[in-house]
Amino acid sequence: MKKPTTPKTKTSSIGQKLPSIYADGSEMDEMLKMMEKLLHWAAIVESSDDAIISKSADGYITSWNKGAQNLYGYKPSEIVGKPVSVLMPPGKQDDFPYIMGQLHAGKKIEHYETKRVTKDGRILDVSITVSPIRDSSGHIIGASKIARDVTERVEYERRRDDFVSTASHELKTPLTSQLAFGELLEEMIDRNGNAEYKPYIRKINEQTGKLIGLVEDLLILSRLRGGRLPIENKLFSIHKVVKQAVESLQLTTKHDIELRGKTERKVRGDSNRIGQVVTNLLSNGIKYSPKADKIVVKVAEKNGFAVISIQDFGIGIPNEYHGKIFERFFRVSDTDERTYPGMGIGLNFCKDIIERHHGKIWLASKKGEGSTFYFSLPFAHGK
Repeated sequence: MKKPTTPKTKTSSIGQKLPSIYADGSEMDEMLKMMEKLLHWAAIVESSDDAIISKSADGYITSWNKGAQNLYGYKPSEIVGKPVSVLMPPGKQDDFPYIMGQLHAGKKIEHYETKRVTKDGRILDVSITVSPIRDSSGHIIGASKIARDVTERVEYERRRDDFVSTASHELKTPLTSQLAFGELLEEMIDRNGNAEYKPYIRKINEQTGKLIGLVEDLLILSRLRGGRLPIENKLFSIHKVVKQAVESLQLTTKHDIELRGKTERKVRGDSNRIGQVVTNLLSNGIKYSPKADKIVVKVAEKNGFAVISIQDFGIGIPNEYHGKIFERFFRVSDTDERTYPGMGIGLNFCKDIIERHHGKIWLASKKGEGSTFYFSLPFAHGK
């Protein structure tokens, strides 16, 4: 009679001897490799200085590493099983429905800067990245979150922005007075008939006006960075805001601004800030299409969002710049590599305002063929 085959054993790196269900041990090898990989990742998570948290699909905390304990002050036994909203201070409770909505839509949230509250009541500035967790069937069953304390960096930036804001205010007053006196001098020259001096005075006034514009840009920048740019939260007609911006700009340009589409639905937020976004995008379209004579603005509805587009027929933006165009201080050059005036913060301002309204901004462009900037805003529920 043939002697029965004795199952072989394999020794794992954690010192356990486990029998293989196959003589060659191949399946057990794969299982051990998987276990070792899981243990490796678990060790990384536990030893990370960043707070790494997992939560269920309905927002309840399911795991809590040492970094989370060090950051927020809660032990795992004190926090696991509680809703993640307990970490959100007053004024940031809107984070919860927004983040959960993004996760249920299968979207990842990266480097989202917000505030969180610790066990002892301290308010922290944190940067968080949240990713959906899926089961083997692809269904979202929870989320993982990585949080990093950026309080020290934010405080440094606040002090810097306070300095910029103060300096800008101090510069703006004498420059405004200088421009007023320059314009008065230009009128006096007209009355007295000294026409030969007028081009010089006009040039001084033009340059003073540009300086005032730069100072105002610095003021906007400091308010954005310092979080001191107030945002209202009211229902308003997005179509009306776009129409008003188009009509105002049309009075100041030779370009024909054509408005297409319409929506009766309303969005929630700050109509003045959204109007600034539309005006900024329109002004850019005009500035970067000096040889064209048309701008097309469209208002549309898509998947519960208002989608606004501003299309120009100007110099366009090369593909390699599409990822940088919304960065602060980035400026586009034309086909002759001539850089247009400005500090390069207008599009960054637009991005900040749209994202604070839980919207999105993007572009489609090709060098030499013009650009189309889009932004979307969620419609108010039930409207």
